[in-house]
Amino acid sequence: MNALPKPMTASLTPITQSRQEMRPYLYHPFAEAVFEATEQLYLVKGYHQPWIGYFALRDNIVVGVGGFKGQPKDNIVELAYATVPEFEGQGVAHSICKSLVKIAHEHSPRLGIRARTLPQTNASTHILQKAGFTKLGEVQDPDDGPVWEWEWQP
Repeated sequence: MNALPKPMTASLTPITQSRQEMRPYLYHPFAEAVFEATEQLYLVKGYHQPWIGYFALRDNIVVGVGGFKGQPKDNIVELAYATVPEFEGQGVAHSICKSLVKIAHEHSPRLGIRARTLPQTNASTHILQKAGFTKLGEVQDPDDGPVWEWEWQP
């Protein structure tokens, strides 16, 4: 009997504002695009640890990305994550999501933690449910239009 593959865990490393410092991770077009988008986000939202972006690494290889969409506002912080396409379906996004929840909860235990998905059942909705999130309902996102909003329940 074949055993199911073990879900891939990933460690998070902060995406700093220094291209030079991040250069070892920018060998993949995915990582390069994420770094450029994160640079732009920092220009708008600022660089305030721990409310930043993170590369998810496995054996020092970028397998995904996650982070916060800015500092907490009204005692709520929003997280987001993505997996490098070659590593999808291996538990990377779940590992990133759990790590981000841990960072936020350790920094501020009473903080509300939210995420948004497309308004349909998909891989991300399953990841959030597995990580302890509950769907609050549909909201209008200024950038993405109608989305489902989720909240982490400790």
